[in-house]
Amino acid sequence: MGSRKKRTIITIILILFFLAALLYTTASSFNYYRTPSEVSGDPSLSGKRIKVAGRLSSEIAPVVGGGQAFTITDDKTDIRVTYDKSLPPSLGAETEIIVEGTFDGKNGLIEADLVLTKCPSKYSSK
Repeated sequence: MGSRKKRTIITIILILFFLAALLYTTASSFNYYRTPSEVSGDPSLSGKRIKVAGRLSSEIAPVVGGGQAFTITDDKTDIRVTYDKSLPPSLGAETEIIVEGTFDGKNGLIEADLVLTKCPSKYSSK
């Protein structure tokens, strides 16, 4: 096999390897998020890591032992969320949020390790 042909094959293999690595590392960023209604209606999600989008529907209350608790809703179903880190400063009444964490189906609770706020004003027409 000629030197040029070997380089071409090695180059193609390297490109395919890097494309596969890129797809593998970005796959987690494309996780679909669910609504509170979808989560509460699916017992198979219990114990699994999930993303849930909803609207803050309750006061943020301190939890004994640290952290906060609040409720998110999709106007059909409410789900209780606990979070033990600092909440985003933009979090307030009726804020659209996404929480990511483990769902405890027995208690209907998400033990979140990530809370993100959506910013609808950034995308609304003026």
